[in-house]
Amino acid sequence: LLSLPGGRVQKDESISETLLHELREEIGLETNEAFHPFGMFLTDIRIPVQDGSVGLIFSIFKCHLSSKFCPILSKEHINFEWLDPLHASDRLKKQYSSDFLEKLNPYK
Repeated sequence: LLSLPGGRVQKDESISETLLHELREEIGLETNEAFHPFGMFLTDIRIPVQDGSVGLIFSIFKCHLSSKFCPILSKEHINFEWLDPLHASDRLKKQYSSDFLEKLNPYK
């Protein structure tokens, strides 16, 4: 099953802080490289929480990393691949909606 690093924004945490802590936890990225918002997609998926449910929003960021960076995977992952947006959207099409994949690769 192909997946992307991700997680929930915690109370009193910014989106940038969430991005950095999820990348640190899931792939071992420890530096503050350049991150730029690339796209966002509001899904119709609801996630149960204690007081009801919350909506799921996919956020896509461009991350400029050092060519020397090699991911250190968490126990959530067993392998990784570097993919350009076209190939990533093709590989993710079984798990994600076409609307989200169009945001990931608007030039397809």
